Formats: sequence, C-alpha cells, structure tokens
Amino acid sequence: VMLAMPPVVGGLDVRGTTSQATTAYGDEYPIVVRCGVEPPGPTTEACVAVEGDGAAQDWVVSEADGWWRAVTFGRSPAVEVLIPTARAQEAVGEVLAEVSGPASLSPANGLECK
Repeated sequence: VMLAMPPVVGGLDVRGTTSQATTAYGDEYPIVVRCGVEPPGPTTEACVAVEGDGAAQDWVVSEADGWWRAVTFGRSPAVEVLIPTARAQEAVGEVLAEVSGPASLSPANGLECK
C-alpha cells in the first residue's frame, strides 16, 4: 500500500519520515498517511465513498484537535490520513481521491458504507 502512494498529494511533495508504514507530504502543516491502523467497525460517523485512480474507497471521516482524520472503511489493515485543518478546507476531497487507489490495495474485510 505505502509503496503505491503517489509522490505528490494535495500539491505537496513527499518527504522523509522516521516511522515505518508512514508517508508525509509537505513541510508546514504536513499531511500524514499511515498504514496498519486498527480498522473501524460499524460506526455512526460520516462514511463517504471516494473515487480515485480507477478505484473507489470508503472512508470514515472525523474532525478533532486541529486535524481531519480519514480511515479506510472495509479494509484490513486500515489506512489513516491526517490532514491539518489549516489545509483541509480545500484539500480533504482532493487528498482522499489521490490516495484512494493505493489505499484500496489493502485486503477487503467485507464492511462497506451504507
């Protein structure tokens, strides 16, 4: 999954990280993508389907503590995308579309947005 992530997301270039299974984009207010997070179970939080790179991916999206957090729904392991709210107003949909193709490479677990 992480090897398939694009070199540019939300107009920001990929940058180095010190964590495995983590990719970051941009220096100021970076967008962070992590693979291997606990997949969400059934939830009442917003779940949206995003089409990107020829693959549709469901995401559970929430906002807290200065970040938008999106976690793949129906994939195990799950992929998490953290987008600073300072960047999010223009970027959430675009960023999720850009990473949905790679994120959909994680095995399906049978759950989907309703």
